[in-house]
Amino acid sequence: MAIFYFSIFCFSICFGCFLAVNLPSNFKKCSRKDFVCLKDAIQDALPKLKNGIPELEVPALDPLSIPKMVIPPGGNVVQLEQIYTDSAYNGISKAKIEKLDFDIDKGKIEFQYTTPYIELNGTYEVNGRILTLPVFGKGPCSIRLNEVTGNLRFDLETFTKDSETYIRGKRSQMVIDIKQGHYKFDNLFDGNKLLGDNLNMVLNDNWRAIFDEIISGYAQAYADGMMEVMNKLFEKIPIREMFSD
Repeated sequence: MAIFYFSIFCFSICFGCFLAVNLPSNFKKCSRKDFVCLKDAIQDALPKLKNGIPELEVPALDPLSIPKMVIPPGGNVVQLEQIYTDSAYNGISKAKIEKLDFDIDKGKIEFQYTTPYIELNGTYEVNGRILTLPVFGKGPCSIRLNEVTGNLRFDLETFTKDSETYIRGKRSQMVIDIKQGHYKFDNLFDGNKLLGDNLNMVLNDNWRAIFDEIISGYAQAYADGMMEVMNKLFEKIPIREMFSD
């Protein structure tokens, strides 16, 4: 069903395969002008997509994998180059869609959502300064964002291929806020436990100041990654197959 694709789009399930057919009958299908139906259909699809759909080669929604993120230095507090690899995001399947705005003619899809948490687990590599402290290290990390509110937007364009009309993203933007954040970085300072424990304490004591400086980099990297994967799918799915009208 078309809304199956739309829900994957909104929450950016990472896959680039052809889905040439018979989609599960338990997914709702809507008119593209019926925002109430679309919002409800996306909400209904989330738990069904949590573990993926192996027969269609759809991977799990939760955890959601991002192979690599490069986050540039922030402002005054965080002057730190950050690279994250083999990252897994947990918590997205628990999201609640609060508001949806979708208009192909105006070239946008935008929605607001809340979720109890988003947790990132992966491998980090950092070098720079936090506050006045020199920081370096490489190893496992965990970043948990609690009580998340978010706004995600994709600017779209249409194009024609083999007499069919398609959509694809050309720009992405994500803004999020949280009520509390927690950071844990292992093997800081080449494994010096005392220095590493102290820095983790500083990070968590100052979580808001750190979050405010780095979140735009995390959010943009995440949104760009979603758009790249989304385009691999939607450049193959004609608009006429996505909706009931």
